[in-house]
Amino acid sequence: NERAVIEEFCRKDSRIKYIRHTRNRGLFQTRITGMKYASGEYFAFLDSDDHISIDYYRLLMNRITDSGADIVIGDFADEYEDGRIEYYNFDNFRFRDIELTGEQVYEAFMRQHGLWFGWHTVWNKIYRKNLWEASRPELERFSEEHGHLIMTEDVAFSAAFWMAARKVVNCHN
Repeated sequence: NERAVIEEFCRKDSRIKYIRHTRNRGLFQTRITGMKYASGEYFAFLDSDDHISIDYYRLLMNRITDSGADIVIGDFADEYEDGRIEYYNFDNFRFRDIELTGEQVYEAFMRQHGLWFGWHTVWNKIYRKNLWEASRPELERFSEEHGHLIMTEDVAFSAAFWMAARKVVNCHN
C-alpha cells in the first residue's frame, strides 16, 4: 500500500517526512501544511498527476542558484496515453530567455492576464523559501477564509509568490 512505501522512504532518508491530514482538506491546504514542515532553502510542488524527468529539478536548481533568482520556470509538456507529447509554446517561454527583475516581475505576471497558465501554475517552478515566508500570513488567512478550494489554488499561491519575488528566470529543460 502507499503508506508502507512512504514509510520505507522515510526510514531510508531522514529528509523525507510523512505528513497526513485526518480528512481531505484539498490541495491548497496540503501545500500550506507541507510548507510548514519544509526546511530547505528552495521548494517545488509536484502534483499527483505529474511526472518529471530524472534531471528536471537538477537543471532548475542549477539555473536558480547560478542566477540568484527567486523563481525559476521550467519547460513542460503534456504526455498522452498513446505516447504523443505536446509542448507548450505559449508566450514563447520555450524559445527565449526570461530575466525579470524588481517591479518587472509582478507587472509581467499581471500583464499576461492569466492567458498562459504556465505563469500561474506552481508545479513547473522552483522557488526560494523566502517567498513562502513573505506570503505565508496571506496564504494561511486565505485558506482559513475559503476552506477546501476545488479550483484556482495555483493562482492564489502564484500571485503571492510573484508579488514577493524580485527576480524570475526560466530554464530550457
